[in-house]
Amino acid sequence: EDGTILATADGAGEVLLWNTKAGGLIKRIKPHREPIFDVSLSRDGKSVATTSWDATIEVYDVETGLSNSSMNLGNNSCYSISFTPNGLYLLCGRLDKSFELREPDSKKVVLTFIGHTDVVSSITFGVNPNNALTASWDGTARIWDVTTGMMIQKFKGARGMLHAAIYNADGKKVITGGDDRVIRVWDALTGQVLKTLIGHQAEITSLSLSKDGKMLVSYSTDGVVKCWNLE
Repeated sequence: EDGTILATADGAGEVLLWNTKAGGLIKRIKPHREPIFDVSLSRDGKSVATTSWDATIEVYDVETGLSNSSMNLGNNSCYSISFTPNGLYLLCGRLDKSFELREPDSKKVVLTFIGHTDVVSSITFGVNPNNALTASWDGTARIWDVTTGMMIQKFKGARGMLHAAIYNADGKKVITGGDDRVIRVWDALTGQVLKTLIGHQAEITSLSLSKDGKMLVSYSTDGVVKCWNLE
């Protein structure tokens, strides 16, 4: 919650937990034998969830490094994962293009979200803890009410897959990036494009905001990182 813990994952199935203030490694956890697709740290910093090519979801206790929950998904891996802000549920975007809300203790699916027609590539939350923002390989981003499973808004207009979608600092705008190499800034309420940022020469796979919300950092598959002034 205070941003002092960073979780990273790798192709060897290992999670590394870092202290962002001291810059040191806190703990290594080995939840998978196959490459990890995604990792999510709960907002209170107490739990870390991972999903992997091995078609399992693993939830570990950050302090002890011990498993809290293990979910076998059969032959259908989960590609993207995120804790809900209260840390009680997991949102999962699976390779069969389904998008669901899971409860880790019971390992049950609580809600299924209908709308995306391809794999959900990223999941995030903004200032409203009930509204999840997703990006998908179907070229759209969407806002969902996680208490009902209903779609609130759809952002359509990108050419090709989307790999990243985030809220701006106050949650009134949505920022997306993907295969067409264009960053779009959208009005979260109307779904209309407000601004485009052009400069990347390869697919955009990651977006992040500075703490004050004034600077956007983007990454593309050619290894280029760009910083954009949003003011």
